Amino acid sequence: MRQKLVDGWRKLFGHENYTAENVQCEGCRSGGRVADTRCEARPCAMERGVESCALCEEFVCQKVGHLLARREGMAVFLNRRMQDVTRAEFELCARQFCSLPTLVRLLIEAGKLPPWCGEEAGSG
Repeated sequence: MRQKLVDGWRKLFGHENYTAENVQCEGCRSGGRVADTRCEARPCAMERGVESCALCEEFVCQKVGHLLARREGMAVFLNRRMQDVTRAEFELCARQFCSLPTLVRLLIEAGKLPPWCGEEAGSG
């Protein structure tokens, strides 16, 4: 599965540094494996002792801004490359862009966003 992810990232994003062995990241709050040794978010989160970057006073910063996207937005952004990508490849690679609802929930809980931000568009 990790090899398929790496192959997809190469095809979609042009990433060349990932391998099936190094692609697994254990998260910002972990001292374990990290997929991207150039990641700025993880050491920052560890230094600040935050459970999530969303709870940091400086969120959204340049360290995480480029990581915030929705899968639909990525499809639009990558439209020129999408013709040669299968649905399965895209779905696997787009998983990393499914965290926005969680971030919105955390920001609402922290009082950084009004509750209506968590409502589905068109329902209010």
